[in-house]
Amino acid sequence: MNIIYLSLGTNIGFREENLINAIELLKLFVDVLRTSSIYKTDPQDYESQNFFYNLVLKGRTNLSPMNLLKEINKIEKKLGRIRKKKVSDRIIDIDIILYSNHILDNPTLTIPHPRALNRRFVIEPLTEIDKNLVFPGETRSILDIANNLTNQKVKKLNIINIANK
Repeated sequence: MNIIYLSLGTNIGFREENLINAIELLKLFVDVLRTSSIYKTDPQDYESQNFFYNLVLKGRTNLSPMNLLKEINKIEKKLGRIRKKKVSDRIIDIDIILYSNHILDNPTLTIPHPRALNRRFVIEPLTEIDKNLVFPGETRSILDIANNLTNQKVKKLNIINIANK
């Protein structure tokens, strides 16, 4: 079994419900070990009036990275994600942040996620789950990286144990 970290985000519809539904569908092929709290964040890389709910999930899977991506894409589609352009409002977004210690770089999938270390909405929940985690090819822990990300705001919400609802 491979340890994976996934980032989930949603900024339209019933945000908490979107995350719960995505996690329930992920449980069909991922043994969910832990989820972070939910963090409220502003959109990044585009303008929108809709704030995001984000969380990070730690789990185990037997799927290969590419098969995991295929299953994630099916979940996003099932939950109503419409891909209009690269960055837009979305009912659900699920990114593979880490897949064990694998490093993968192809046109379809890059692991570790290429922008994860620059996104507080990923780093903050990762720190909550495992503050000593170190990305493959990186020397700093997630906690060290979080302490140096000062340009983005996230707000931890009091919604916890979402995976167990």
